[in-house]
Amino acid sequence: MVAVLVITVGAAAFFYVDITGELTANVQSEMELAADDDAGELANWVETNEQAVETIATREEVVSSDDEAIDTALEEELETMPTEIVGLHYADLETGEIAHSTDDETVGTDLADLDLELHTRLSGGDVTEFEFQGGIPGTTYSDTYDRDGDHFIAFFSSIDGADAAVMIEADVTELDATFNDQIEGGYTQVIDIDDGDVMIADDHDAVLSTYRDGTDSRAVTEADLDIASGALEYDDTDEVAAYAQVEGTDWLLVSHAPQDEAYAITRDVATSLIGLIGISLAGFLVIGATIGRSTARAMDDLADNATALSHGETDLEIADDGRIDEVGQVRASFDGIRRYLETAAEQADAIARQEFDAPVLEEDVPGKLGDSLETMRTDLETYIDDVETSREEAEAAQAEVAEARREAEELAEDLERKAGEFGQVMGEAAEGDLTQRLDEGVDNEALAAIARAFNEMLEDLERTIVDIQTLAEDVDHVSTDVTGRVAEIENASEEVSRSAEEIATATADQSDRFRTVNGEMNDLSATIEEIASTADDVASVSSRAAERADVAGAAASDIHEEMNRLEHRAEEITAQVGQLDAEMGEISEIVDLIDDIAEQTNLLALNASIEAASAAEGGDGFAVVASEVKSLAEETGEATQEVDALIAEVQGSVDETVAEIDRMREQVDRGMDAVDEGTEAIEGITEQVERANDGVQSINEATDEQARASERVVTMVDEATESSEATRDETETVAAATEEQTATISDVAAGAQSLTEMADDLRASLDAFEVDGGGGRDSEGERARETDIVLRHDEDDLEPADG
Repeated sequence: MVAVLVITVGAAAFFYVDITGELTANVQSEMELAADDDAGELANWVETNEQAVETIATREEVVSSDDEAIDTALEEELETMPTEIVGLHYADLETGEIAHSTDDETVGTDLADLDLELHTRLSGGDVTEFEFQGGIPGTTYSDTYDRDGDHFIAFFSSIDGADAAVMIEADVTELDATFNDQIEGGYTQVIDIDDGDVMIADDHDAVLSTYRDGTDSRAVTEADLDIASGALEYDDTDEVAAYAQVEGTDWLLVSHAPQDEAYAITRDVATSLIGLIGISLAGFLVIGATIGRSTARAMDDLADNATALSHGETDLEIADDGRIDEVGQVRASFDGIRRYLETAAEQADAIARQEFDAPVLEEDVPGKLGDSLETMRTDLETYIDDVETSREEAEAAQAEVAEARREAEELAEDLERKAGEFGQVMGEAAEGDLTQRLDEGVDNEALAAIARAFNEMLEDLERTIVDIQTLAEDVDHVSTDVTGRVAEIENASEEVSRSAEEIATATADQSDRFRTVNGEMNDLSATIEEIASTADDVASVSSRAAERADVAGAAASDIHEEMNRLEHRAEEITAQVGQLDAEMGEISEIVDLIDDIAEQTNLLALNASIEAASAAEGGDGFAVVASEVKSLAEETGEATQEVDALIAEVQGSVDETVAEIDRMREQVDRGMDAVDEGTEAIEGITEQVERANDGVQSINEATDEQARASERVVTMVDEATESSEATRDETETVAAATEEQTATISDVAAGAQSLTEMADDLRASLDAFEVDGGGGRDSEGERARETDIVLRHDEDDLEPADG
C-alpha cells in the first residue's frame, strides 16, 4: 500500500510539473505569435503610408506649385486616408515651414521646432537615422514627436523639381487601438531600439518616456542580438511580455499581460489536477484504513487469542473497540467461548475440591458440558452424603464420577482441538486467503455460532474485494477506451490545424499579390497622368496650327510679299505635324499597354472570384470587390478601344495634312502663277488642321477620363487588399485556436493514460487477496442486497466512451 502511494504521488508530481510547464509555454508562444502579427501589421502600415506619400508627391496639382491646386489635392487625398491620418501638409523646405495643410492651424509650423528623428530604408532591409536639417532625401518616416501636447508620426516624400516635400501626419493615440491585446489587463508598447524610448502606447504619459531600463531592458537587449521575437517574464511587475521587431524599422513591439490573467488556464488546470490527485490518494487511504489495515489487525489479535486458548489460557483479555460488524461479532463470540471454558474449568475445579457451595457453581454452563458438570456435582454430593451409608453406592458413585470426568476431559480435548483448527483458519484468512472457512458442523453451539459469523464475515469481505477488483477493471477499460477516442480527436484536431495553416498561407500570398497590384496601378495612374499632360501639349500645338492657317488665309492678298515667309512656315508646320505623328504613335503604344493591363486586371478579378468562391460565406465581400474590379477592367478596355479608334482617325488626318503641305510647297516653287491654287490649298489645310485639332481635343478628354478611371481602380484594389488582409488575420486566429485545442486534447489524453496506470496499480494491490470468483454468491442481485458496499455504473456516464 505504501509503495502504491509513493508511486501515485511521484507520477502526480511529474504530470503536474509537465502539464503546467507545457501550458505556460503555450501561453508565451501564443503571446509571441500575437506580437509578431501586430509587428507585421505595423510594418505594413509604415510601408503603405510611404507608398501613399510618394503617390501624392507625384500628383500634377502638387508638382504644379499652384496654391489652390495644392490645397484641393491635399483635401481630396485626406478623404481617402484611414482615421489615424489626421493631416496632410505641403512643406516648403527652403523656409523650413509648412506652407499648405488640411489643418489651417498647422500652416506656418517650423519643422525644426519638432526635433524630428528621420529614417530612410536602404536596400537589404537596413535603416538609417538622421536629424532633420532642412532637407528630405526621397521618402522617409519619423520617430514619434510632440506637437502642442499631442504625439504624431510623420511620413515625408520630396517633390521633383521643387524644394518642397509632402508630409503625412498620423496620430499615435489612434494607432494604438489597432493592436490585438487579447488578455484582460494587457497593453502594447512600441520601443525605439536605439535609445529605449516609447514610441506608441495607450497611456499618453508613457509616450516618449524611457521603457523600463531603457536600452538595458531585457527585451531591447535581446532585440539588439538580432532575435526577431521572443517571450519573457518581468517578476518585479508580475507581467508576461512578448516582443517582435517591426520589419524595416528600428522599432520593437512589446505586448504585456498580467501573469494572473495570462496563466489563468494554467492555474485552473493545476487546481483540477491537484483535486484529482487528492481524491485518488484519499481513496487509497480510506480503503487501507477501513478495510485492509483494521481488519487485518483484528484478525491477527483473534488468531493470537485462539492460539492462547488452545493452550489452556482462559484468562485472556479480548479487545472491544465497539465494532458492530462481522469482526466485532466474531470477537464477541470468541469472548463467549473463553468465558464458557473458563466457567466450566472453574466449576470442575470447585467440584474436584468438593467446594459445593462455591459461587462459581451457581453460574449457568449451557450445553452438554454444563449438564455433565451439574450431574457430576449432584452425584458427587449424593455420593458424599451416602458414603457412610453404602460402600457399594459409593463405589458406583465413584464409577459415575470417573465416567463423568472422562467425558469432561474428552469434551475439553475436543474443544481444544477445534479451537486450534479455528485459530489456524483465522490466521490464514488474516494473511489474505479469504477462501478459508470455519467448520460449522461442530457439536458445540457456541463454536458453531462463531464459525457461522466468521464465515459470513469472510464472504462479505471477499465480495467487497471482488467488487473493488471489478471496479478497477471497469475503470481500466473505460480509461483505455477514452484514451483511444481522445487520440482520434487529437488526430482530427491536427488535421484541422494543418488545413487552417494552409489557408492562412494562401491568404497571405493573396494579400501580397494585391499589394503588388496596388503598386502597379499607382505606376499606371502616374503614366496616364503623363499621357494627359502630353495630350494637352498636342492640343496646344494643334490650336496654334489652326490659328496659323487662318492667318495664312487672311494674308492671301499679301502672298507676293509673304511668299518666302510662308514657305518657311510650311516647313515648320511639316516638322510639327511630323512630331504630332510620332507622339500619336507613342500614345497608341501607351493605350495598347493600358489595354493589356486591363486584360490582366480582368484575369486577376477572375482569380479573385475563384478565391472568393473557395472561401464560401467568408468571401462574399471579397467577391463583390472582385466583381467591381472586373467591371472596371472591362470599362477600361472599352475606353482604350475608343481611344485607339480616335488615334487612328487622327493619324489619318495627320497623313492628309502632310500631303497637303507637300502640295503647298510645290505650288510655292512654281511661283506666283499658282497663287490661287495655293490659296485653296491653304484653306484645305485650315480645314484639316481644325479636324485634327478636334481629334486631339477628344484624345485629351479621353485621357483625362482614363486617369480618373485608373484612380478608381487603385481605390478598388486598396479595398480588396484590406479585405484580403482581414481574411488572413481571421484565418491565423482560427489556426492559433486549433493549435490550442490540440494541446488541450493532448493533456486530456495524458490524464486518461495516468488514470489507466492508477487503475492497474489498484488491481495489483488487490491481487494480494486470494478470493473465489463466485464468492459464495447466488446472483448479482443477492450480492447487492447482502453486502454493505453497493457498486453502480451510471450508463449515462459511460455513453461518451461507447459512442
